[in-house]
Amino acid sequence: MRIARCFSYPLSALTMAMLLSACGGGGVSSTPAPTPTPTPAPTPTPTPTPVNYDTYEYQDSTAAYFDKAITAYEAGATGAGITVGIIDTGIDVNSAEFSGRISSDSAAYGGNVSFADEDGHGTAVAGILAADRNNDEIMGVAFDATIMALRTDQAGTCGSSDDCSFYESDIAAALNHATDKGAQIVNISLGGGGGISTTLRQAVDRATRAGVIIVVSAGNERTEAAPAYDPNNPSPFASEILAAGNGLVVIVNSVDLYGTISSFSDLAGSAQNSVIGALGEDVRSLDLENDPNTYYTYSGTSFAAPQVAGALALLAQYFPNLSSAQLLDLLLSSATDAGDAGTDSIYGRGILDIAAAFAPLGATTLGNSATAISLTSNGTLSSAMGDAAAATTQAVAIDRLGRAYTISLQRSLSPGAPRAVLTPLRYGAMHQGALSIGKFSAAMSFADRWTFHDRSGQEVVAMRPGTASGELTLPLSKALKFAVSFNRHGQDMAENIPVGAENSFLSARGSERELGFTALPASAMLLSYQLGKRWTMTFGTESGMLGNDNRSWIADATDPRRSHRPRDRYDLATLSLGWRSEGIRAMLAGTLMQEKNSLLGAQMADFFGVNGAATLFADARIGVELPARWTLSLATRHGWTRATGGGSASLHSMAWDAALSRDGIFHMGDRFGLRLAQPLRVESGGVDAWLPIAHDYATGQSLWQNATIALSPSGREMDAEWSYARPFAGGWLSLNGYARRQPGHIAYAPTDLGAALRFSVGY
Repeated sequence: MRIARCFSYPLSALTMAMLLSACGGGGVSSTPAPTPTPTPAPTPTPTPTPVNYDTYEYQDSTAAYFDKAITAYEAGATGAGITVGIIDTGIDVNSAEFSGRISSDSAAYGGNVSFADEDGHGTAVAGILAADRNNDEIMGVAFDATIMALRTDQAGTCGSSDDCSFYESDIAAALNHATDKGAQIVNISLGGGGGISTTLRQAVDRATRAGVIIVVSAGNERTEAAPAYDPNNPSPFASEILAAGNGLVVIVNSVDLYGTISSFSDLAGSAQNSVIGALGEDVRSLDLENDPNTYYTYSGTSFAAPQVAGALALLAQYFPNLSSAQLLDLLLSSATDAGDAGTDSIYGRGILDIAAAFAPLGATTLGNSATAISLTSNGTLSSAMGDAAAATTQAVAIDRLGRAYTISLQRSLSPGAPRAVLTPLRYGAMHQGALSIGKFSAAMSFADRWTFHDRSGQEVVAMRPGTASGELTLPLSKALKFAVSFNRHGQDMAENIPVGAENSFLSARGSERELGFTALPASAMLLSYQLGKRWTMTFGTESGMLGNDNRSWIADATDPRRSHRPRDRYDLATLSLGWRSEGIRAMLAGTLMQEKNSLLGAQMADFFGVNGAATLFADARIGVELPARWTLSLATRHGWTRATGGGSASLHSMAWDAALSRDGIFHMGDRFGLRLAQPLRVESGGVDAWLPIAHDYATGQSLWQNATIALSPSGREMDAEWSYARPFAGGWLSLNGYARRQPGHIAYAPTDLGAALRFSVGY
């Protein structure tokens, strides 16, 4: 079905004005449209409520989809409040796609009494630029923009067998009108082969001096042998508008869906610094029939130009601080490179990329301060914090151009990695040795060096030198025992776990072992004193480093924080009191942990102000012997963390476990255990920071307020594990199976299932 008719009109010897043809070239076809699924229209807000813009309507809108306009929509840009003039054949005044958004300043020239479209070309252009987002047909690139329809075709010419015809005097009058009535952008999808008149040149000069950006189609004469056109350059009409435009004119040529220049499109040529490409083949838009069950596709640079005009409307709305020159430069400089590297004579600056135009330029700062902030990476959380997605705190970041971006601080923090369960078992054999001389005893464990490679043969895992661990024990009296260790946890000494031995549970650990992060102990000390038959007091210390790389969130490998900042350390001291009676054991303990440069294992950017932390843990455990050699154990740990070193943070964390075990379940000497556990989880609290929550473009100042970045995760990890061990072949055979629900306290994380078979021989 042909709906946009392109006619030729002979130049009269008595006519002083240049006659131009409407239609950027190419043909029009129609195909049946699928029925889209209705989705409520969004209500734009300064901080947009999450809306699903990736609908059938968006995907069917070939222009908006190709231009990656969804990035602008998700940021809150829709073109609202921006008036775009369209100098063309008018607009379909009855179409619901433009309801309420046709400017009252729309006007008709060329002897027409109405700006209502009689041809369809102007309606198709307007649809690509600003058709409504209403789940019907297509949506325009700037679907909330206001359209100033300026009909300039000569009355009666669109009904003939030739092209619609336009006098330059009418185009000039329409452009002056758009300038006077406040249009910020004007789209001219017209072309001609004889340059432009003085009248139009003056109108272009006047408009651009007033800050109006003019978007003009390049022309479609590359395959035509027309003497008035040079196919290696934009049409003379477009080229001369550019020359008169004071740097505020952009010419648009056409590419196909693969980003290849269209066969009909004029090339960038000598205008290459001001040419950008957009989709100009089979572009879906509207026609005058308003048939919602039919798609109309158009080809020509006429239908590439309104995409650029729409993109400029999105930028103008979202970044009101930018001048017209800055807006245009931003659009051109962010174009996707095509053809030869850099600007070239075919594609010009490249292909329109709205997502790239909305991306920040240069380093970003926190509001109007000089403090650096990243839009995507401001730190790494610990496993106790998971994804910290229970709440969202937003702040404003400013880029090099003074553009404000709203970011979610929690989303800019990398989620804490769930603790590895089976990975440590890959490290191979452990060689152990023990020595006892009188009251003095010593034990040591060494690991073989094992190397693992990925599919490409690159080394990815290796047992590092220095993985030996050991313990020295010296009873100072019958009631007093002293012990020191290196490269092993103080809790291992407190529980009398032999050096090199694995805990019987791999996943579901005892709550008193939970620090909120993976710890690499360097040294530990234990002093135990027996108070009579039932009471034992124990004091212990431990020092080590965080197991995860505290610099991993810094993307720039040249950043001095990656190479010079020491690995974050922790130091802790524990005082516990144990009591035992026949069939019952109980323990109460308090632990004070100090961290340097971390907060319960999390490492954050400097603007959070967290230079260290102090945590007080309170532990309680009770074990009860049940009939038939069963033992029940219950334990809990509560933690209270505060920032040190000038920062402000307060966290409450908790862990717990419940275990049921039995010796001799099948025969004497074997062991069976079942444990349920919740690893340490931040239950409440966060980091307090002075943050910008809004930005005033008029003053260049941000609105600041104190806010709490909540660090509670979205999920709650629950571990269930069984273990069975028995003597076998002169050694010890152990079998474990576990399931972790929402590992890492991340609600959307899949359940982790695992099993391990271990065999050890002591000597």
